[in-house]
Amino acid sequence: MANNGYKVLVDELTVHKAVRPLTHPVTGEPTGWQQGAGETWFLDEVIPRESINPEWADALDSGEGDLFEALSGKLEASSDEPALNEAYRMGLPFEGYDDMDEDDILAAMRVLPSAAVQRMKDWEAQNENRDAIANFNIGFGEAPDDRQTGRVGQVEDEETDDNKPVREMRTRELDPETGEFQYGEGITGSGDPPVAPGTEAKKEATKKGSGSRSGRRPRPGGASAKKPPAEKPDSGSTSS
Repeated sequence: MANNGYKVLVDELTVHKAVRPLTHPVTGEPTGWQQGAGETWFLDEVIPRESINPEWADALDSGEGDLFEALSGKLEASSDEPALNEAYRMGLPFEGYDDMDEDDILAAMRVLPSAAVQRMKDWEAQNENRDAIANFNIGFGEAPDDRQTGRVGQVEDEETDDNKPVREMRTRELDPETGEFQYGEGITGSGDPPVAPGTEAKKEATKKGSGSRSGRRPRPGGASAKKPPAEKPDSGSTSS
């Protein structure tokens, strides 16, 4: 029976593919293999023979030796064709993903971790290619047509604060009839220094509360300030 690959017996296994043989710099005898980047394989997947270190392959094929004993609980020779465990790679806790209703899948995508959702999107794009799933927006947690189809509605904020200064922000306006320009608040983009939202409204409220007339300056020294006494004439002076 020919071994087409090696079946993974554990949940997750990292395997390094051999790049080239290594030799002793003096004797030229083989000393091992230079290994490439590791690739992760999952339970019940069959790894192609060329994707595994030749030393591992020889040990698994022989069925004996220390290296075989170390690997026998993780890998076994298999006559099956190399294959991936798509369901396991998607990280789903159930089988029969292809039989699920699209709405149920989308509901699951809204609560699953982003890494799992991305695997679902990748698998969908390569297989069923259902647009709502393949183009699911992970950041917003929505499918492209969620709002049009009513899957996701507009959420109203029930705790809005009507007293926020930004709600009374004065905007920049130009009266087309009089040509009078009203400067705005906040960062206007006109190059003027930014003004805190609600500044003008607060000034108006202060004026109304105090009852003072706008534009009237207080008298220096206050209302109780006294005028200086008139200068008395010199008693020693005589009139001619």
